[in-house]
Parts: sequence; C-alpha cells; structure tokens
Amino acid sequence: MGKKIGICRYCNLEKTLINSHIIPKSFYDLKTQGCYTTIDCKKWELDKVHGQNGFKEPLLCAECDNNLGILDRYAKYFLYTQVPNAPLQYAEDLPLIPFYFLGANSFNFTLLRRFFISLLWRACICTTIPVSLGHYEDIALHILKREQIDNENLFIPLIYRKGTNTPADLCITIARYHFLSENCFYFRFPYYEVLMLTDIEACTNKLYVRHLQQLFNRQRIQIYKLMKNTPMDEYFYKSIQIIQKKYYRMSPINMEEK
Repeated sequence: MGKKIGICRYCNLEKTLINSHIIPKSFYDLKTQGCYTTIDCKKWELDKVHGQNGFKEPLLCAECDNNLGILDRYAKYFLYTQVPNAPLQYAEDLPLIPFYFLGANSFNFTLLRRFFISLLWRACICTTIPVSLGHYEDIALHILKREQIDNENLFIPLIYRKGTNTPADLCITIARYHFLSENCFYFRFPYYEVLMLTDIEACTNKLYVRHLQQLFNRQRIQIYKLMKNTPMDEYFYKSIQIIQKKYYRMSPINMEEK
C-alpha cells in the first residue's frame, strides 16, 4: 500500500515511489499524539482525510526520501529540543513579545536552511495542496541537490513558536498567505507557525527586509514566542473551537512539549 512505480520528483529516475510526508510525521508524533488536528488548506475546516497521517503522496523514492529525512531529523531536534531550551529575551522595540535567541555555535545553518527549502518544495509538488512556486520550484530543487549556488535572499523562513498552551497550538496546515504586500507560504505544525518568503529582494519594504535578514542567518536565529492567538487563528476559528471542545479535559499546562 502507498507504493507505485513512477518518476521520483527529486532524482528524476523511474523507481518505486513511497508515500512521502510533506510536513514530517515526526513533528506531530510527539507526546501529545492523538491531540493534533489537520486543517483543510482549501476550506479552512477540519480535514478528515488527512487528519490521521497528515499530508502525504507518492512523490519520492525511498533513497531520496531518506536523504531529505536527514534534514527532517535535524530540524526536529532544533525546533523541539534546542529552541525550547534556549533563553527567552525581550527586544527594546517589542518589549511584550519574548523571543528565543540562538547564536552561530548552537545550530547548523546549512542543514536548517535546506530543511525549510525542502519543506516548501515538497508542499509545492504535492497535488493535494493548492500552492505553487512557479519557476522558483526548480531553483529550490537545484539548491537542495547542490546543483546551484545558494542565494540566501530566496526562501527565507520567518519562524514563530506558539505558546498559548491550548489545543490551537497543535494545528497542522499549509496555505498561501499575504505578507508585506507579497504572497508567501504558511506552514503550521505543533507549536510553530512558519512564513516562507520566496524572494525578499522583491519586497518593497527594504527596512523590513533587513529585519528579516537579521532573524535568520548564519550568525543568529531569532524566533518569537507568541503568547496570544495570531491573525491566522481567525481563519481557523471554527476549527479551533471544535478542537477546544474535543480536548477541553486536557490540562493546558501539560500540553507544552518539553
């Protein structure tokens, strides 16, 4: 089940394809297993089709899926072990929003960057998710395969860690989003929201571009901790209400992944 002969989207060879997860299954196979929920990225409603195993399709051969799995495993360690244990700091211009700060010696920039590029690429080749990278799809693949020199103005992740300690923190979805007058891509998985900007050189707000470059680079990563609902939560409002009702017996304090 889940296997067929076809062209692997990564190596471009005819092989046996396996069901590849778009958002790594290990991200939501946490201590809270069974409490996460998937939201349909087309209707903004609870997704019954992908609710158990997330978004996946026969896209890659086992070898290529395993190669990307190296990036997935490192990203899981970074996001769910290193980030929660990093000290919280407060910026002078945003005194009410704490952030995690990680210096150059505490992360592998290349692996982490390649992970986020792979996440975006996988979402855009998945037929069940209505997002497209256009000509950037090939660029992302060439960077992943080291066939093209990386351009760090492309595929910039803006990472937020959810800290409301409610079931809303456990939603999973992928969608298009409008940010800084530009279309970008939105990923949500347990305790995280990630905006992926395709090309920051195209952004008209150059001051904010410099700010984005300071949040994710080889020397530092800064991740804001969101203690309240975000604008995207408004899109999920009905779904989140159902989630809250379904898991109302859970103690919110115990939901945070340690």
